[in-house]
Amino acid sequence: MTFLQHLYFQKSNNAFYLEVRPILLLFRIFARMTYDIKDGTLICRPRLIASLAWFILYGAQFYVTIDLLMGLTWHLKQEKNFITSIVMTVTLVFILMHLFLPISLILESDHICSYVNRWADLQVQFYKATGKKFIPKYRKLLYVLLVITPFHEMLAIWISQSVLYYDRWYHLVLYFSTFFVCQLNTLFWAISFFEMAHIASEIKEGLRTNFRSFGGYSNIANLRSLWVSLVDLCADLGRALWRTMIILMIVNFGSSVASVYAIISHFISGSPGIWTFVMVLFCNGTAILLMVEPVHMAMLKAGHGVYQELLEFNVTKLGGTSFVQVDKFLQVVKGINPRVTLGGFFTIDRSLLTTIAGASVTYLIVLIQFRIPSENM
Repeated sequence: MTFLQHLYFQKSNNAFYLEVRPILLLFRIFARMTYDIKDGTLICRPRLIASLAWFILYGAQFYVTIDLLMGLTWHLKQEKNFITSIVMTVTLVFILMHLFLPISLILESDHICSYVNRWADLQVQFYKATGKKFIPKYRKLLYVLLVITPFHEMLAIWISQSVLYYDRWYHLVLYFSTFFVCQLNTLFWAISFFEMAHIASEIKEGLRTNFRSFGGYSNIANLRSLWVSLVDLCADLGRALWRTMIILMIVNFGSSVASVYAIISHFISGSPGIWTFVMVLFCNGTAILLMVEPVHMAMLKAGHGVYQELLEFNVTKLGGTSFVQVDKFLQVVKGINPRVTLGGFFTIDRSLLTTIAGASVTYLIVLIQFRIPSENM
């Protein structure tokens, strides 16, 4: 069997792997993660040629990053405009994030492989519980986004030339690779939770089918087992990517605050270039929503949605065994309280958006207070 045959056919029983395979291949190309395929499973084991390529790639990117950081630091020391200094500082922090990529390669590759492999087991449980094969719902959406993303990154870099401060072509390549890898992480995160929300909806549909049949309650145990595995898989993705997602959240938050501040300052002063920061704000805001909303949707359907569906069972028509199964499912849902945390530091739900909005207002007030004295000097 050739390498391509090995790559494309070994995991044919894992529909989720087939869906996210383009992202995993791009992860490998851009040195985001290392994996191999053995006996139909992903394993964290780099190939010799790939390891050499990554060493050369990271060496080149490390040189470009340090070169860019030195240039930005020099510009920052010479800059007297407060708003420009803020934007340059955010850019500096964003470039520093690129130095995290080798660390994420080491710390997260094994966890991502384990997460993708667990989908194969989940799909076996899905078939036992629902009687049908799991079919990914968002594959076409993912492919469309993968086609759009590179052009989106090139457009974003072209629009943001006035604030990126690069003067060499390899600086441009570094920006593109960093932006692109960040977007790939966000896409992998969002599509995963969209598909898990889809499975939660199928569990609800399975419960409705049992409810209408008034006799199919024997399948409740399989649905409960599937639900527990689904909730654990959601938490597993949070454990796998918590470092990367925290850094992306911080960077997008900082860039959003700086963009809003720049928009306000340009609007007050009448300076040109306001639309550059509007686009930056839109991109960062969209990225934050993609980190939060899919998780909220999955947890809402898996938690409250399934619980409400169980409450609609007509318990008066249940026999002894059926009543025990439904009651056990209810107790499990109430006891587990599905949620996704990033390293235990904070929980991903819509309340996080409120926290981000409140913190943004606070930082904007502080920045404006610093700006007023700088203008009076």
